[in-house]
Amino acid sequence: MHEITHQFLQSNLDHLQVSIVVAAYTKCWDAWGEFDFIPDYNKLYFICEGEGWMKIGSKDYYPARDQLVLAPAGIRQSYSTINTNTYSKYWCHFKAKIGDINLFDLVNVPYLIDVSDRKKVINLFEKLVSSNDSNTLCSQFEEKAALMNILGYYFENSSADEVALVSSSSVSRMNDINKYIHENLCSSITVENLADTFHLHPNYFIKYFKKYTGTSPIQYINRARIDKAKLLLKSTGLSITEISDKTGFGDIYHFSKSFKSFTGYSPSDFRNI
Repeated sequence: MHEITHQFLQSNLDHLQVSIVVAAYTKCWDAWGEFDFIPDYNKLYFICEGEGWMKIGSKDYYPARDQLVLAPAGIRQSYSTINTNTYSKYWCHFKAKIGDINLFDLVNVPYLIDVSDRKKVINLFEKLVSSNDSNTLCSQFEEKAALMNILGYYFENSSADEVALVSSSSVSRMNDINKYIHENLCSSITVENLADTFHLHPNYFIKYFKKYTGTSPIQYINRARIDKAKLLLKSTGLSITEISDKTGFGDIYHFSKSFKSFTGYSPSDFRNI
């Protein structure tokens, strides 16, 4: 995964919201198929056995045993059987958004990957399906956790050259904003400063920023500062005062109060742990 894409995902995964539409294990029937439709949800298939055909966008696929397929929302799709040896598969329909934007409208991924750890992926899907079938409060947490783990596996096992930010003016601008924030965390960053730097009215900038991240610019900046502080506390011998300066908090009292608000620990306690 390219460094810019990795940084963008790291900075925005805290704001990723996922929800399951449906999840199941199915042995496909002989007439399984649908043609030229555009779903408003994302689809994940894990092929356990059998053969079949899918078309995602303009490309044909013939997913096989131990392959994961991801078909994003908003893309024209088709699928069908090709013989009597139909698919046995785990599958789910889900939504994944950062702010108001579908995750896969921001990041391109391959639509099909090989699975090297069959047992692990089956275990994750079994948890996803069983929790989706339950109505308990605990099960709702468990199904989100299972889906996030499956998505994590998908990203981790995708070719580095195939995972990249979508090339569009809006995503490019958000990437530039994200890069600017991380390069200037030690400085005073205000909404007015950001809006002026990127030639936007402050009120419009706030709405634009929240649409793509799900949070306000100030909350986002504070989270980025805390994440950098956590890294410095774990990996360097810098003093608390030095870390406070390097993360733009200015004084130890403000730094310590903010750090404890986000993590539940003081900077010193976090380092000791």
